[in-house]
Amino acid sequence: MATKTVKQTGDTTVAGGGELGRTGLNSWGGQVREEFLRELQGIKGIRVYREMRDNDAVVGAILTAIELLIRNVTWRVEAADDSQEAVRAKDLVETSLNRMSFTWKDTLSEILSMLVYGWSWLETVYEKREDDGLLGWKKWAIRGQETLIKWEFDPEGGIQGMWQSTSTRPAPVLIPIDRSLLFRTRIERNNPEGYSILRRAYRSWFYKKRIEEIEGIAIERDMTGVPVLIPPEGVDLWNTKDSVAVTSLANAEKVVRSLKRDQHEGIVIGFGWELKLLTTGGRRQMDITGVIERYDRRIAMSTLADFILMGSERVGSFALARTKSDIFVLAVGAYLEGITEVINTFAIRRLMDLNSIPKELSPKLVPGTIEHVDLVELGGYITSLAGAGAPLFPDPELEKYLRRVATLPQPPEEQEAAPASIVTEKRVEVDL
Repeated sequence: MATKTVKQTGDTTVAGGGELGRTGLNSWGGQVREEFLRELQGIKGIRVYREMRDNDAVVGAILTAIELLIRNVTWRVEAADDSQEAVRAKDLVETSLNRMSFTWKDTLSEILSMLVYGWSWLETVYEKREDDGLLGWKKWAIRGQETLIKWEFDPEGGIQGMWQSTSTRPAPVLIPIDRSLLFRTRIERNNPEGYSILRRAYRSWFYKKRIEEIEGIAIERDMTGVPVLIPPEGVDLWNTKDSVAVTSLANAEKVVRSLKRDQHEGIVIGFGWELKLLTTGGRRQMDITGVIERYDRRIAMSTLADFILMGSERVGSFALARTKSDIFVLAVGAYLEGITEVINTFAIRRLMDLNSIPKELSPKLVPGTIEHVDLVELGGYITSLAGAGAPLFPDPELEKYLRRVATLPQPPEEQEAAPASIVTEKRVEVDL
């Protein structure tokens, strides 16, 4: 059999237009199998992450800190340029965000569910505006992670949509990607399920949970003692052929397992039976508290949030706490940038296309800074620059920024529009 040799050149490859390789994502039938732990795959993993979020105090504190930092950010819409068309496009985005049926901060909370599960899917719903006839956003509706049936991929591995089934609509429905926004904490091989920030904390949480359960049982037994129920002489509880003995054994086991010290404590036993409580004889040598605190630190470290434990442990300097908190804020800022990029790239550009607005006029949603500005340090820095001869003022934009970070009111519009010469004269009079 003859072998045909195919010679590929750069021009031929480009002209073909198709992809030769694949992302390598481990998926089958729309199900992603990247997770090697079965208990964290699919809906089982979603339930585990939800339990971690709702039941663990350290995990809850970390997630609350991230959410409050991002929700506290001030957002603004910037026009592409100073033209009237760009300003109108900017106004369209601003008014659409303000008119959505959910507030912007509530929408952010839905987006931030990606921190727990690794991804969040919001369907963009549009409506025709009565005042100008343009299409705007009615809402960005969350599609719960636990409602996922499977993913829809194209032959090259691109994400085409999410198949959803709910209790009110059990028949699977495909929600296409071009009508949705997919937010992910991290993208690896274009995995639509992203990567939960709690994934690396799972092992510590798993052992911590079970140690706490054992601790609770041990405390209860230390307080009540180990109950021992002794049958009357001559009663053979192990005689499986005697129905009375089998029933007596079952009742005795039920008594010792359910014995507790509470407001309803008390027991009634038959004649000849004897109940004893065996005490432990002293304190356990294992320091359970230290073990649990170690796992708490590891959970916090996995999200760069171990600074939240420094006060409770009575160790660590102020400088170290500030350094760690700064790193945490930088990490939160990265999540914020990812959210902003998805909105600007997909949500806003699609809105422009639906209203036949050129791409180059697309405005951008810009978040404020998360970092807390130390006004004393900032004032010292400005003073040093001014002393070195830097021409800082008059500068309306700089003044707006300084007022904003200090939570001071902005100047009146007529003062902002004042010529530089007038402002300079006023400053000279004050200096004199």
